[in-house]
Amino acid sequence: MRAGAPLIDLRATDYRWAAVLGVAVILAFSHETLLTTPSEYVTFYLGGRLVGTPYLYDMAHGYQEQVRALGGYGEQFLFVRVPFCAVLHRPLALLPYRAALGFWHIILFGALLGFVFIWQIPNRQLTLLACCWSLPLVFDFVFGKDTAILLLLLAVVLRLYCTRQAASGLVMSLLAIKYHLFFLLPLLIIGQRRWKIASGFSLGALVITGVSFSVGGWDWPVRLTKLLAAQSRPHEYLMPNIRGLIAPLTDQFWPELLLDIIVAVFVWRIVRRADFAYGMAAVLVGSLLVSHHAALNDCALLLPALLIVIGRSALAVQQPSLAILNYLCLFLLTPLPYVLITFGTAMGLVAKVSFVALLVCMSIQARNLGSPFKDAPSPYL
Repeated sequence: MRAGAPLIDLRATDYRWAAVLGVAVILAFSHETLLTTPSEYVTFYLGGRLVGTPYLYDMAHGYQEQVRALGGYGEQFLFVRVPFCAVLHRPLALLPYRAALGFWHIILFGALLGFVFIWQIPNRQLTLLACCWSLPLVFDFVFGKDTAILLLLLAVVLRLYCTRQAASGLVMSLLAIKYHLFFLLPLLIIGQRRWKIASGFSLGALVITGVSFSVGGWDWPVRLTKLLAAQSRPHEYLMPNIRGLIAPLTDQFWPELLLDIIVAVFVWRIVRRADFAYGMAAVLVGSLLVSHHAALNDCALLLPALLIVIGRSALAVQQPSLAILNYLCLFLLTPLPYVLITFGTAMGLVAKVSFVALLVCMSIQARNLGSPFKDAPSPYL
């Protein structure tokens, strides 16, 4: 690919038709799931119901709240987030469950629209197209998860970074609502010495920690850890991360930890050589890989990373690694890799290896992005 040539270059009408086609393909594959899968929003609902009580992480009381809301219960619906997250869900938890669920879907849809409107890397049309082709994003709505809100927060972080870095860090701290998917984020802040972002991030983390201890009690980390340890993980091989990659081979933690360290090294190399946005893309890919627990809908967090990489392909010089990286991005923007994950171990291996290959190619490409920490031209200025 020559420098200056966009990876995906369509007319406006072509973008619209491609977006409609993407929605049709996704619905054709997932219509049975849409009709039969119970929403997991109940986890947030019972967190909002129990926050401020000693029973936020009590399994028996969690089951009781599930029975009141749904008429049944399941281990996978227990609340396992930080208490601050339960505080955020408290207003909707005051409503009957069905009404709260309806409002929650409105909030998720609004968050997704906000992401599409704010995110302009490389442009809004391609962002909308990527969302329409995203199977993980559809599953996020089906399961009542909150990845769309995380996408909105990421868009705001990148938007504020250009002019108000402390405010960007403050918003970044809210990503703690799903902290295990941003585990490598400190590498970006420390590796690039973004101290203004660090100040805002630290302030937000301090507030989140204070609120969590005030409503969850001094021992909430211990109780949360015990609840997580008591839960079973029956389908680890379906996870889109290192844990899922090696699950057919071993259930030992040490091999996973070793591979996680290797992933962290690759992310560190990228953030030390690239600008903030490209470093964020590496953090998103690497954090998904090292997350000990992840689900298919969490792969929606790859959307910003892929869009950032695609946006840089037109600025980079021609080289073989760039061509491989572009093909990987196109592959991961389609529903195919995520369909393969749902099929099981052998076929899902292709998708999980492609996540690792994406990070490796990004590490190679980071050498050609210019001076370390020098930001590329921003669409927000």
